[in-house]
Amino acid sequence: MLDEIADLLERSQFLLSLGKVDQGKKTCLEAVKKLNDLSKKDSDIPRNVIKEVSQYALKVYDSNMTTNDKIIWLNSKVNKETIYPVLRFGGLSSTDQLFSKEHEEEELLLPINAKYEKINDSTWSLNHTDLINLYQDKLSNCSFVSSFLSLVHSGNESKLFDIITPHGPSEYYNVSLRFNGAVRKVTIDNKLPILGDKSRSITIRSSSDQNLFWPALIEKAYLKVMGQGYSFEGSNMASDTYTLTGWIPEIIYIKDGRMPNTNYELCKKYGHLTSLGIGTGKISKQLSEKTGFISNHDYVLLKGMENEDLTIINPWLENEDCRKIIHNNRNELFQFNYLYVNWDMDSIFKYKTTINFIYNGQGLDTKPQFTISNPTDEPQDMWVFLERFISKNDAAVISMDLYESGFKVISPDQYNSLSVGKVTNSHFDLLRITMEPNSSKTLLVNCSITTSMSLTLFNNVSSELGLTRAKAKYGKVVKFDDEWDFTNGGGENTYSTYLKNPQFDIEVTDSTDVFITLESNQVSTFHMFYWNEQDKNKSMREFKSGDLLIDPPYLSGTQSCHLNHLEPGFYRIICSCRDPETRDKFKLSVYHCEGEIKISKVINPLGLFMERITFDWNNMNRNKIPFSLKTYQNKLSFHIQHSSNNFTKAEKVVTYRPNMRASIFSLDTSQPVKVNEEWNNSIYGIFFDCQINNPGNFVLLVERFEPGVGTVEINFGCNNRLYI
Repeated sequence: MLDEIADLLERSQFLLSLGKVDQGKKTCLEAVKKLNDLSKKDSDIPRNVIKEVSQYALKVYDSNMTTNDKIIWLNSKVNKETIYPVLRFGGLSSTDQLFSKEHEEEELLLPINAKYEKINDSTWSLNHTDLINLYQDKLSNCSFVSSFLSLVHSGNESKLFDIITPHGPSEYYNVSLRFNGAVRKVTIDNKLPILGDKSRSITIRSSSDQNLFWPALIEKAYLKVMGQGYSFEGSNMASDTYTLTGWIPEIIYIKDGRMPNTNYELCKKYGHLTSLGIGTGKISKQLSEKTGFISNHDYVLLKGMENEDLTIINPWLENEDCRKIIHNNRNELFQFNYLYVNWDMDSIFKYKTTINFIYNGQGLDTKPQFTISNPTDEPQDMWVFLERFISKNDAAVISMDLYESGFKVISPDQYNSLSVGKVTNSHFDLLRITMEPNSSKTLLVNCSITTSMSLTLFNNVSSELGLTRAKAKYGKVVKFDDEWDFTNGGGENTYSTYLKNPQFDIEVTDSTDVFITLESNQVSTFHMFYWNEQDKNKSMREFKSGDLLIDPPYLSGTQSCHLNHLEPGFYRIICSCRDPETRDKFKLSVYHCEGEIKISKVINPLGLFMERITFDWNNMNRNKIPFSLKTYQNKLSFHIQHSSNNFTKAEKVVTYRPNMRASIFSLDTSQPVKVNEEWNNSIYGIFFDCQINNPGNFVLLVERFEPGVGTVEINFGCNNRLYI
């Protein structure tokens, strides 16, 4: 009956993790009722076992699941199988024989020429000779077999033996494997695939004892988790050793054919390597035949961490020539790309803390970020281990970045970058950190898909020292989404169209530290100017360097700037790309600590009603444009620009522009309304404003200093409708 009770407790916690509280508690109550019935009967089950399970069931029913626990139980669905974490009841676990049960399973995918047979005659021993004679044959799982052999050669065969129960003939076996953030119980039956050719094998076998099947049963459980059955396409040795033992994996790239000395130094410092392997990259058939090394293949590394030749074992046995010990110069590893290492962290660090989370980061400020602190007066070594859970979409890359601060990172250049992690398609990543006394750092996690992940911090400071979500230095933020399009893509400030770029008014109410970011996929920047309240929502008319507060360079991607103690007042920001032809979206964000900051976009800067007209000079030096007003109290603004290419593209500062001026006269009275006597050849054109209080007919006179050619564009703006 204990098997039924354990099954109910597993399903209860899975339902609770899904948020199905009523169903979860109802299922847990069923387990409690069965326990009550069991306690009233005479049974071979020890009373202390029943008591332990009862106490556990009450905790499941009463406790609120933590986020850490929810994520662990939520990720029990793996490759169409439900594989729960191992339940522990004091000295017992749900993998023990007391909890074993029948288990109907869908057999793993097999090659055409193989079939399943029950294992009737099996050797359950730890004979060292038989175990070091384990080999890979037809199945492409060199990583798994190499992991197994490495553990045997390092004297850890009993650790492998302990992960499968029971140790003897049975219809079903439980195998404890570590993946998706926990040790999980994988249940399999006693059937293994047999090939038609009895001299060959699709499972891991021993050349000295063909009846040694318990390693193949563990292999079957492993392949069940991987989801490809006996059509397995391979993994890597470090990851497989982690799945078998929980020892932390590390993959180190071999460069220029030389064994990395850094890992040798770490080995001398910590001395707790538990598994070693080495892997080749892609090797041509001709080179493979010449060197004897197999393409994309993992080997067991027995010797070679110090300044000595390497001793390598090939896990593959197709014939006697394949399985052999290879001695190779440690500085002539040109066919090898990877060094696989696993660390027994319990022997290196006293404490560890783990946080589980769901990765769904799109922008930098939404990616998971964690603060790591050293509160002591001494430097401290700390290691951080990241695990990406197995999911349906398993093609992904991960990395970890480290920043100097402890605060949440908003922009990549906001804080000093201490380490930019190498991207890996493995499920794991390891980062070693030496923390200065009384310091904090920010760890940022990157992943290419939405998935569940686990992050563990190892340290020798305290069990209380953990990972906390990084907090923003700036408690407030104002964001504005916009885009550069054909109407406002003005380019950098050396172009005639610069003032067409999106402009924003910024109002600051209290002195505060400010951090401003411009997020885009383009080479872009933002300029910030001192501004006047009376000019709010009026277009900027020239680039005044004297009013310029921020002038960052044009950069690709996110651009940012920090301002200490920005005083209350009004400011203007212009967002621009280097290229005036750019069409793309962007986001402007202003982060701050104190008071209130308001952002508003400058819209229709010349007026509520807009009109546009163009004309060619045709070797003339003046042109008249009549217009009419039919209302009172008219506020007009004019923007006049010259182009030598008919406005087909933006012009640069070096392009010739004639001096121009403009005036307004009344056609009804033949009197001047506003006369401008100053000439101007600004790259941004000339602007002028005019107040006309009465309706009537008027003329805009546009002049240039000397006759010539080119095109003029005039934009009229008014608070009332005007007619040209």
